[in-house]
Amino acid sequence: MADSNESNKGRQNHRKMVNLNCTSDSRSNKISTIILTVIIGLLSGLCAFALKWLIKLITNIVTTHLSFALPIIPLFSIVLTSIFCRYIVKADFSYCTLRILTALNSNKPEINTNAIYSPIIASSITLGLGGSAGAEGPIADTGAAIGSNIAQIFRLNSKMLKLMIGCGACAGIAGIFKAPIGGVMFALEILKIPISAFSLILLLTSAITATATASLLSGTSTDITINTAIHFEPEMLPFTLLFGVFCGLYSLYYDFTFERIGQILDRTKNPWIKNILAGSLLSVLIFTFPALYGEGYQTVEHITNGNFQNLFSNSPIHYIIGSNSTISLILLSAGFILAKSIAASATNSGGGVCGDFAPTLVAGGVAGFFFSLLLNELFGFNLNKATFSLLSMAGVMAGVIRAPFLAIFLTCETTAAFSCFAPLTLTSFISFGIVRIFTSKTFFSHRLKGFRHPILP
Repeated sequence: MADSNESNKGRQNHRKMVNLNCTSDSRSNKISTIILTVIIGLLSGLCAFALKWLIKLITNIVTTHLSFALPIIPLFSIVLTSIFCRYIVKADFSYCTLRILTALNSNKPEINTNAIYSPIIASSITLGLGGSAGAEGPIADTGAAIGSNIAQIFRLNSKMLKLMIGCGACAGIAGIFKAPIGGVMFALEILKIPISAFSLILLLTSAITATATASLLSGTSTDITINTAIHFEPEMLPFTLLFGVFCGLYSLYYDFTFERIGQILDRTKNPWIKNILAGSLLSVLIFTFPALYGEGYQTVEHITNGNFQNLFSNSPIHYIIGSNSTISLILLSAGFILAKSIAASATNSGGGVCGDFAPTLVAGGVAGFFFSLLLNELFGFNLNKATFSLLSMAGVMAGVIRAPFLAIFLTCETTAAFSCFAPLTLTSFISFGIVRIFTSKTFFSHRLKGFRHPILP
């Protein structure tokens, strides 16, 4: 009996030791994984800074030394990017977010090493030469590739590899916008990364690290600096409700034209003809509305800071109708928001390497200006133009991308206007709801069908 009791105690002690070792190994693995996400965030933040710097460098060279050729420069933004992708890296890096989604939905989600640097070079050509879109898609691609390759180096399983891809994409968005919560919302709302306490810790770690790295290298200033007072009074609530509906309806227009232009270009089988058609369309639109050039954050900055007269001063329409009257500003801003979705689609679908989010923020900023200016002129109201431009950034992005939380936090972090969090939320969800009444599709679902990932092994 004594021997039996001693044997049982021995087995129990052995089990305890095994459990302690398993717990210790589990904690060690989690700590190691967190360290990996810090590395991913650091590298993604460095890449985000590099991309912003390259875009600014090329833009400055063009506007300083090649200003005489500005009407045709956007054509070269598409053609040169396509030449780089087709003949130098020999991979298609357009439709950035779709590639990440396809990788996450595949059985073998490894992403090639050339996807770390190629989107940065291609996107700097596209946007530096006038492509009317954003840098967030390419840097999310780069971050995803960083996460994938680091996971492969350390031989993580498929589940963890996908999580590292999500952390890399999240870090890319956070670094390019300096928006850590926006990066996490991108991973959760768009990429559909499974939510758990540990996955949230990893996403936040990579996002905060990327934001801190980009901020240390380029400063803590936001992409859109608002110097005027942004305020929201209770009596503005009825206008905000109406404005949410307006944002939803405009989002439907934006999505419709964006998709149709993309379909027309995709039917063009000859890549050279496709590039020239898209580039020519982009050049015509930018010649008509020069504010369409590049990412367009400066356009929203002009509006929110009250520089209305300078907004369309270089447009040929200015010489026809003038820009000194309210009516001319209404017409010019209406033309801009009608053209923005077409320009963004021509850039994205014609061969450019760029993102989908920034164009909706810029279109939203001008749409809010148009809405407040129109109501003030027609009914004698005194709506704050800067406030409605800010609300519309979130409202249009929420409606077009179908990601209200991403739109809310990205707008707040990009403009540092957290005081308007409540009306931003209201506008975003009304706009999102209006779009959902008319369609159940997500922004990427109908584009994802039949899409083949061009950079998987």
